[in-house]
Amino acid sequence: MAIFQKSIVEKYLNTLDESLIENAFDTYRSVYVPKIDRIRNLKEEQYQTQFLQDIFGSILGYTIDPEAGYNIN
Repeated sequence: MAIFQKSIVEKYLNTLDESLIENAFDTYRSVYVPKIDRIRNLKEEQYQTQFLQDIFGSILGYTIDPEAGYNIN
């Protein structure tokens, strides 16, 4: 069962800038993919904070507290 109606998802996806998505995916591949094997060997709590920085900070462009003007905490 889907959480959102298919038409709502499609409407939202059509508003996304494809170049931003491609840039984020390129960053994901260069920042996160090389770490995957090392991450798998960590306990979950060892990587939680770095996960936020890797995915939300480096890839999606959020600023994480305690940085000035942060938009995710």
